[in-house]
Order: sequence, then C-alpha cells, then structure tokens
Amino acid sequence: MPENCECLTSTKANHLIWDKLKSDTRAADIKLQQVPSNLVKGLVPVVSVIEKLGKARDKIPKNALDVPELIAAATDAIALVGATSFKLSMRRRDNN
Repeated sequence: MPENCECLTSTKANHLIWDKLKSDTRAADIKLQQVPSNLVKGLVPVVSVIEKLGKARDKIPKNALDVPELIAAATDAIALVGATSFKLSMRRRDNN
C-alpha cells in the first residue's frame, strides 16, 4: 500500500462502548463490520494502480492511454467507495 494511505482502514467500535453492548447487538454489528472492511480492502488495489500510473505517467504515450483520465476515474471510484463505507459506518452507529 502506498505510504501516504495509512488511514485506509475500516472503522472499529470504541471498546468502551463495545463492552456495554448486548451480545445479539455485537453479533449483528460484526456482520455489518465485514462489509466496510471488504470495501476498504478493495480500495487497496485501486490505490496501487493509481500510484503505478502516476509513476509511469511520462513513459506511457498519450495515444496509448490517457493516464490523467484513468487516474481521475480511479480517484472518483475511491471517493464513491469511501462515501459508501462512511454511510455504512453511520448505519452501524445508528443501529447500536
């Protein structure tokens, strides 16, 4: 993973709050935790592609690939997945 993406992790519940939750609430939350976690894991390869495209930008002929357009599209995908992950985290919070 690129070194400037240290925050590319899923959201964890505060352990003080987690300890006070009922077991059925925890079980339901654990199931919901897997979704944003998989979303974040799916972003790692996209970020890696962006990083590689950025490094190879000057070596790729513009008529072969429009690197800035590809980087913009991948960045938009990251923003959309990030927004989805945030909404799921808010839903988890509201459910608890």
